[in-house]
Amino acid sequence: MQSQTHYSPKKVKRVHSSELKYLATNFLILRIWGYAMKVVFIVIGFIFIIFFMLNRCSHQQLPANTQDANNPIAQRQNILDQIVLLQPLKQYASKDYESIQQTANGVVNVNEIEASVSSTLWWKLREIIEKKADDEGQRLWANAYLQQLYDAKRKGDCFPISFPLYSKTSPQQRRALLSQNTQQQSSEALTYILTHNGKRSVVDRMQAPEAWSQVADKLRQDYGAEADLINSGETAEDKNKQCEVVVRTFEYILSLPQEQQGPVIRWFLDKHISIGIF
Repeated sequence: MQSQTHYSPKKVKRVHSSELKYLATNFLILRIWGYAMKVVFIVIGFIFIIFFMLNRCSHQQLPANTQDANNPIAQRQNILDQIVLLQPLKQYASKDYESIQQTANGVVNVNEIEASVSSTLWWKLREIIEKKADDEGQRLWANAYLQQLYDAKRKGDCFPISFPLYSKTSPQQRRALLSQNTQQQSSEALTYILTHNGKRSVVDRMQAPEAWSQVADKLRQDYGAEADLINSGETAEDKNKQCEVVVRTFEYILSLPQEQQGPVIRWFLDKHISIGIF
């Protein structure tokens, strides 16, 4: 006769209760695990997106740089675009600009383009500023040039600006002496000259205008014999004093009554070269 096992209601209740606790614990662990995996996948996905975008940006920039490196025309244009005083010609004097482009295209060595273009541009700007500009245009240029002198004097290297004809500095080195505002002021003065055709004072190159004597007298009072440093060019031993004389000369010229400035500026710009390419 087989024996039968009997469970009491209390024992059965305890078994069911432990199973339910076990199942609830497992369910909770699975839910936590699921949330954790979700967070992990989100973080991984976010990191993947960041790397994908960075990689895409670098690939987008690479072809342009590679293209410039392998394209002589693009290299030449990039050099031309960096020359501040060339940009007004690009916009308002297309024939002059095209001739400078031809100069650049004729240079075999890319490293020599800036020097070759600067030489051509220098002669063109002298013709434009010293001879073709009206009185107001020359006044604006004289003010811009004075600001160039201030900037270079503050940097302790005034000679490349005060006597650009004798200074063997590159346009890039001159740009480093000038603030962005000064470069912009010079570019705007040149733009005015290219786009306006007003009154031009008539002067005799061999005869100083009457108002110049006021400037010369003040320079003699301030500097005595050193006032002649303005005519010394590269032979001056004290370049700092020479720069000071040039600065003071333009300050005195621009402090003349406006009706007297035109003839004096026109006469003096013909004597003192104020154009340095940057």
